[in-house]
Amino acid sequence: MNSYHAWLDRLLTTEAPSLQQSDRKWWRIRILSFLKYCREYPETHGHEVVHIAKGYLSSLTEDPAQKSWQIDQARECLRVFIRGIENWHWDQGKPRFRVKTRFSSYGNGVDLNESTLSSSKSQKKEQPDSSTHPIPIDWKQKLLKSLRVQHYARRTEQSYVSWSLRFVKFCENQNNASVCFPQDARHYLEQLATQSKVTAATQNQAFSALLFFHRTLWNEDLQDMRSTIRARRSTHLPTVLSAQEIRTILKHLTGTMRMISELLYGCGLRVSECVNLRIKDVDFTRMTVEVRAGKGRKDRFVMLPNTTAPALQEHLARCQALWETDRTNNQPGVALPDALERKMPKAGKTWPWFWVFPSKNISRDPLSNVMRRHHIHASSVQKALQNAAAKAKIPRRVTCHVLRHSFATQLLENGTDIRTVQELMGHTNLETTQIYTHVMKKPGLGTKSPLDV
Repeated sequence: MNSYHAWLDRLLTTEAPSLQQSDRKWWRIRILSFLKYCREYPETHGHEVVHIAKGYLSSLTEDPAQKSWQIDQARECLRVFIRGIENWHWDQGKPRFRVKTRFSSYGNGVDLNESTLSSSKSQKKEQPDSSTHPIPIDWKQKLLKSLRVQHYARRTEQSYVSWSLRFVKFCENQNNASVCFPQDARHYLEQLATQSKVTAATQNQAFSALLFFHRTLWNEDLQDMRSTIRARRSTHLPTVLSAQEIRTILKHLTGTMRMISELLYGCGLRVSECVNLRIKDVDFTRMTVEVRAGKGRKDRFVMLPNTTAPALQEHLARCQALWETDRTNNQPGVALPDALERKMPKAGKTWPWFWVFPSKNISRDPLSNVMRRHHIHASSVQKALQNAAAKAKIPRRVTCHVLRHSFATQLLENGTDIRTVQELMGHTNLETTQIYTHVMKKPGLGTKSPLDV
């Protein structure tokens, strides 16, 4: 095993010189785990190393114990490993390879195991540090087409186009209408951090947009940039209001805005999920609300608060009168998701598909360019809630998401099982829900300070 470590240390020193010493041990473990995978799984025998690597990473993806950052780490380790070897072949059911010339004194014929998602042939040659590409005139149309083909959310589409536009302007100032990767990406992200003072989450969002931008326009992936540019995200505890504070805020809200705020707090909805509700999503018989295509395009059911139900029924009666007016005026139906407008062309004019919170005015649909009735805008809810919090003299920043945080925290404080809270919140990982255990009331927080004793 010492010979393994000697060769791996030399490989990592040469191929990943920026790797920190504390991470070197885990990279060795990942590569040795890959070698073990190759020996133990017969279905890998006879295949190219890149093909096996893909299978290995797929097995990690299917393992619920593996976190996303661990899979990214394994992918980067194997990319470096494959770049440093040559002459991959099989001998008596075992994979063999030679290290490249600069490592020739460190061994040959090493058994190999798991797989990688790196590109194959391009990694056998030394990759240049950068490549310069002219910026296409129709880059925005290509980017939008790729985003919609892959069914990205509307908000993600807007975000990626916005970051790409800023990056293109940055490159035009630097390189006269050309993009030099990865240098320009690094310089731009450094500028965001040092001059614009953006948070780590914002910087990572910009980085994801640049990766998609480059992959779409030039069909090149920048996997080697993932470990060198990603900003380390800090852990922030959510702002949570007490039940009394929320009741005080609700007193300063009326009509539709109060109803939406009650649903945000009483159902744990995101503001985008609430304003996108349709008539068919509210079931007064079962007292449930069905959230369609929430974050991550996931559906879920949440409870409908009993105290909100009567006011919501009166509100829907007024909405039905508005819907009948649209039908009398022969207005186009509301927008439908995906291809439903083509499959069911008359569904947009039916009552079940009408908005629970429709806008008062007719506006132009940005996707279809049709003048129709849209739902109420989320920004109007945010402004109304902030004005109510100011009138209630709440000394904290109150947003729509704070009501969602308060919903989850107070459920946990009342003894609700954390798995139930996870399902109601629509979280993919339990770790996301566990953040609320750090802000809920605990017996230890009632302990007196030594200064007060």
